[in-house]
Amino acid sequence: MDRKLFCSRTERFDHRVVASALVLLVVTLLLLAGPARAAPEADAPEGAAPLVLALAPPEQPGTDDPDLDFDIPATAAPQQAVSSQDSHLSLRRGMLVGHQALGFGLLATDLAATIVGQLNYNDHFVSGAPTGRYQSAHRTLAWATVGTFVATGALAVFAPSPPRRVSQGFDRIALHKWCMASATAAMVAQAALGMATAGREGRLNQQDVGKAHLVIGYFTFAALAIGFGSLVF
Repeated sequence: MDRKLFCSRTERFDHRVVASALVLLVVTLLLLAGPARAAPEADAPEGAAPLVLALAPPEQPGTDDPDLDFDIPATAAPQQAVSSQDSHLSLRRGMLVGHQALGFGLLATDLAATIVGQLNYNDHFVSGAPTGRYQSAHRTLAWATVGTFVATGALAVFAPSPPRRVSQGFDRIALHKWCMASATAAMVAQAALGMATAGREGRLNQQDVGKAHLVIGYFTFAALAIGFGSLVF
């Protein structure tokens, strides 16, 4: 009787021990599996892609409101340059048109001065009985020619230069400039010889000085005519 009771108690104790051992084993396995599952979660931030925050670009001031457009001076500078260039070209065009218009008057005045100068020379040195009737007219036309020549040349010299000036060698413009340079030198010499001729009244070399003055007068008219024709025709 006592042995049976002892055996039954022993079996119950063994069952409790086995059950407790199983519970401890399950708890141990759960504790061991917990860090294993948590480890990937802890390592996840290292292997995961970094978080990128896309920030919207700041609004550009002045794109909608013209009063807040700070780029206006940068865009206004080229416009001012173009406007200044247009004004220079307009001024140049006007001065060159005036230069050409005065060129017609210069050629006509110099032709008249040359013709009257020839008549004055013939009256004074060829006729044998000088009357002096052409002397005043020749002097007036001569100084009118000089004044017109100076005004015509000033319009060309002081005209604004073109922005892009490409040399094309010896062309009509170059011929015009050479002719005008020759006419300038000849006109200066002609004026000096004309005053020298008038101041040598009664001297033996007056006719020689007058003849040189007349020859240079024809050369001046030829240079003006060629220079004028190089641009017109």
